[in-house]
Amino acid sequence: MELLFEEFLRERRYPHNLSENTFIYHREVFNNFRNTGFTDFSSKNLAEVIIKLRARGITPSGVNTYIRGINVFLKWLHENGPVEPSARP
Repeated sequence: MELLFEEFLRERRYPHNLSENTFIYHREVFNNFRNTGFTDFSSKNLAEVIIKLRARGITPSGVNTYIRGINVFLKWLHENGPVEPSARP
């Protein structure tokens, strides 16, 4: 999934002209989800991630911000179907 995320960032950064702050935000969101054990896209797994984020002291509005951020990546995955990450650096 990490290679796909890097492809997502590459595609978002240049064609969509992401600001550096937005780029950093997407990476932070992905890292927080990954560090909580986000391994699949089931609602049970997402509920576990939310519980872990709250247990870390993240506020409900902070959790919502993370969910909005990961949704951008999930939407990209959905729209692009199963994609192979490019070999480009």
